[in-house]
Amino acid sequence: RILESAPRVRVLATSRVRLGVAGERVWMLRPLGAEPAVELFADRARLVRPGFVLDDTGRNDFGRLADRLDRVPLAIEMAAARLAVMGIDQIVEYLDDRFRLLTHSGRGGDARQESMVAVLDWSYHLLDERDQVLLRRMSVCVGGFDLDAANRIGSPDPSEPLEVLDHLGHLVEASLVVFDAGRGTPRYRMLETVRQFAADKLDADERNQAGLSHARHYDSVAAASFEQRDAAPGAATVVAEREMGNLRAAMSWAYHHAHPRLGLSIARYVKWYFHTQLMDRELLGWLNVGLDLVDDDEPDTLEAAAGASHAASNVNDHDGRDRAVARIDRGIGAVGDPSLRAELLSGLGAKSSHTEPRRAADGWAV
Repeated sequence: RILESAPRVRVLATSRVRLGVAGERVWMLRPLGAEPAVELFADRARLVRPGFVLDDTGRNDFGRLADRLDRVPLAIEMAAARLAVMGIDQIVEYLDDRFRLLTHSGRGGDARQESMVAVLDWSYHLLDERDQVLLRRMSVCVGGFDLDAANRIGSPDPSEPLEVLDHLGHLVEASLVVFDAGRGTPRYRMLETVRQFAADKLDADERNQAGLSHARHYDSVAAASFEQRDAAPGAATVVAEREMGNLRAAMSWAYHHAHPRLGLSIARYVKWYFHTQLMDRELLGWLNVGLDLVDDDEPDTLEAAAGASHAASNVNDHDGRDRAVARIDRGIGAVGDPSLRAELLSGLGAKSSHTEPRRAADGWAV
């Protein structure tokens, strides 16, 4: 009615969702840039600490804290208000329980802006039930996810991808999920504050179901990158780098939730990536946890032990190398596959090449 009676009037409205009116032009607002986020933090700090001066150390501290707050203005204001009674290091420490920390912005006015939980709860309860389910389930992803992951993890029925796509679109429209077309495979991600909020909404059964779906999906992602590593090493490396947060989360979940073989499978598939990136110490940690939990001499387990032997040798962890070699030695006699046997002999050689060079040379002749 306004535009019909006064056609030259322009209306500027802010909302988490588009209004859906004719002639609407949408401008998506992203989190603040690094420098504006620090300046906002400093400005709000002066409200509770008069005379506050932002030096280089403070700028760096505020920058790191702002990054952990996703550079969201309301979250920055709430954290800065805590400087009245806390130091910056204490605020960083309490970010693990950010929803207790991020309250009382001091704005007054609308109650839903008095805490980050209230802000997110308001948006969450505007979603329909299926949108809520998808948001909760995808909170198990770390570092973003693609549409294939959403289909495998977010839907109780992965055969219905269009349903997931529709609901994922609703979450993007509600500004709870960010869509990044970028270059290559389009991805979706949640701001960390949103992800933690959604994760807190999972009940025990749903958390376990989503965690298992997540681990199984990223086991398949790790397997695909492993198969691709020789024919297309660049593409395989891009996938491993992009999904490393999810791969770590999947291994950790599997090891802590009675699925150690699944965690060890992922570690075995990505050992090539850790090795090429000179991350053998981390690789050894993931392999050792799995080998401690999976006490058998199956081919896949022995292959993981060979990887652990090489990783331990690369970081001069002699005890770790000896443990892996003992595991290989225990099971190699039953291995008939020539390529696996060669890999296991190589794992044995990682020790003997340091301690018994002649035995190592003889071993390669077996």
